[in-house]
Amino acid sequence: MGKRLMLMLVCALIVGLALPAFAEVQNVKVSGDMTMYGISRSGFDVGDTQQKADDTESHAATITRLRIDADLTENVGATIRLLNERDWNQEAGTSNDVVLDLASVTLKEFLYSPLTLTLGRQEIQFGNGFIVGDPDTNNNANGSTLTDFDLSSKKAFDAVRATLNYDPLVVDLIWAKIDENTVLGTNTNTEKDDIDLFGVNARYDFGGNWKTIGEMYYFGKVDNSVRDTNAAEPVNKKATKVNTIGARAEVSPTERLNLQGETAYQFGEYNDGAVGTQSNSNISAWAAQGIATYALDMKYSPVLSAIYSYYACGNDGNAAKSWDPMFENQTSGHIANVLFNATQSHVLNLRGSIVPAEDMKLTLDYVWLELARDLPAGSVIATRSQDHTQVVHTYNPGNTHLGDEIDLTLSYDYTEDVQLSLMAGYFKPGQAFDVSDNRFGDVKEVIASVKVSF
Repeated sequence: MGKRLMLMLVCALIVGLALPAFAEVQNVKVSGDMTMYGISRSGFDVGDTQQKADDTESHAATITRLRIDADLTENVGATIRLLNERDWNQEAGTSNDVVLDLASVTLKEFLYSPLTLTLGRQEIQFGNGFIVGDPDTNNNANGSTLTDFDLSSKKAFDAVRATLNYDPLVVDLIWAKIDENTVLGTNTNTEKDDIDLFGVNARYDFGGNWKTIGEMYYFGKVDNSVRDTNAAEPVNKKATKVNTIGARAEVSPTERLNLQGETAYQFGEYNDGAVGTQSNSNISAWAAQGIATYALDMKYSPVLSAIYSYYACGNDGNAAKSWDPMFENQTSGHIANVLFNATQSHVLNLRGSIVPAEDMKLTLDYVWLELARDLPAGSVIATRSQDHTQVVHTYNPGNTHLGDEIDLTLSYDYTEDVQLSLMAGYFKPGQAFDVSDNRFGDVKEVIASVKVSF
C-alpha cells in the first residue's frame, strides 16, 4: 500500500512540476499578523544543578508573518508566507532572518474533477492534531531563534497533498519530507538517513440532526536517522518504522453539546539507535482521546469542557511499547506541554470559560497528569527544560502522579484586528518524582501578548 501511494504522489508531483512556469495573475491578497510577547518564567530549567532550580527568565519576543495568496487562473493558486521570530534586542546571528514559512501551489480539478493537488511547503492538520499537525510536534520548533520554542508559529510541512472531494466523503493522501539529511551516495553508512511521513485520511460528513462526522486514517513514519552511521559497515542498518491506524468520530446531539472520540494503534519496528548492534523491536502501542464540550444557556455564556488523553507506556518504559507522539499539535496545560512529550501518560484537562463583558473572555484550565503505569525501581522520568534540553529524573516507585497545572487566561478583543491576552500558569510536580531529586521544583509563568492581524 505504501509503495503504491508513494508512486501515485510522485507521478502527480512530476506532472505538476511539468506545467508552464508562467501564468497570468487574476487576484492577489496580502495578509499577515504580528504577535508581541512579554514572557516571565521560572523553574523551567530543570537541569539546573542548584536546589529546586530557582531560575527566572524575563524577556520579550515578536513573531511576524506576511502572507501573499495569488489566484493565477480559475483553478491555479499560489501561497507564500514569510516569517520572522526573534527575541527583542537580538540583532546578531539568525535572529533577523526571514524564512519561507509557506510556499505552495494549489491545482484544483487536477486531471480529474474531484482532485485538488497541493505542492510545496504547507500546513497540514487532520482532526484535532492528535497524530498529524506539526512536523516537530507542538512543543518544539527546530530552527526557531526564540528562547521559548513552544511559542513558535512554525507548523508547515514540505509535502505533496492530494485531496479527493466526493462530498460528503473527502480523502486526503499525503507524503511529507520531515528531515532531509545526507544525500544518497555509494557509502553504505551515509545512505537513506531521512525522515519521511506518508498516509491517507478519509473523512465522511454524515450530517443529520446530530451533525455526525467520522474519520479513518493511516499514517506511516520512516525514520532512517537512527541507523548506525558511525561504522564503515554499520551493523544497525534498519530504520524505525511507525505505522499508525486510527479512527475519530464527532457528534453534536444539540447545538450546545459536542462530543468527540479518537483511538489509534501503532505497529512496526523500533530501532534504539545503539551503535554496532541490531536491536530492532516490534512496536505495539495504543492511544485514545475523548472530548466533551457544553455551552450553557445563561448569563456570561459559560462553556465547560473535558479533554482526556491516554498514551501507552511500555513495561520498564520500553520505547517500542510506548506511544510515539508522531507529529501531534495539541496543548493540555501550557507548562506541561513544554515539560512532557505526548507519551506514556494519562492527561485530563478540565476547562471552563465565561464572557464577563463584551469582547472579553476568561478561561480557567486544570490539568492532571499521571504515568500510564507504575515503573520498577531504578526507572527515570524525562522532562524538557525551556530550551528543550532533555533531563532525566529519578522515579519514585509506586507513585505515578506526574503533577497538576492551573492556567488562567484573560483575552480581550480591542478591535476586530487587535487582541490582548494575559495568561498565568502554575505547575506542581507530583510524587512520581523522587523528593531527593531537588532539581525539579514548582514551575510558573506569566505571558502577556498583543496580536495584530491584517
